[in-house]
Amino acid sequence: MEESKKRRKVESESSSATAQGRRDLTELPDDVTAWILVLSNPKAIDILKEYQMVCKTWRRVCCNYSILWRTIDIDFRHKKGKLDSVLKMCRRAVDRSSGTLVVLTLQNFRTGTDKLLKYITNSCRGIKRLTLANCVKITDEGLREVASKLPLLEDLGISHGSVSQKTVEVIGKSCPLLKSLR
Repeated sequence: MEESKKRRKVESESSSATAQGRRDLTELPDDVTAWILVLSNPKAIDILKEYQMVCKTWRRVCCNYSILWRTIDIDFRHKKGKLDSVLKMCRRAVDRSSGTLVVLTLQNFRTGTDKLLKYITNSCRGIKRLTLANCVKITDEGLREVASKLPLLEDLGISHGSVSQKTVEVIGKSCPLLKSLR
């Protein structure tokens, strides 16, 4: 008896919300929710730290729909935290892409290393645009090592110092679709 009262109360609240023109967004299918999130153009950090904390539905979508992770743009300029947690967030974003990552931008990522770049390129071979801005611990040698794992790369932007001619040649040979090197 008590259960039926609760059910009627929930149904009554639900119908009054619908009557007022409001909808419960958690009732949308997961794929629709995923596209709504994609269209809002969220940053990877926001998904990892905020969006997935909204409700169970959003958490499920953030964890299971790789479409959210085709573009990863992480700017660490204002992010505070331990080195390990920053690296874990970046790896988690790459892992959630399930190999579908197409655009990767790491900005002011002073903790990014050749090892992280190798991890990313081992996990995602379909990267078309890669931007490394102020990633001072990623070396020429590291770039040369991963160049062969980026056969679909069309746009490469590096702004943390000079890149050697040898590295440019290796990238040019390894990335036949490269159109832009900045």
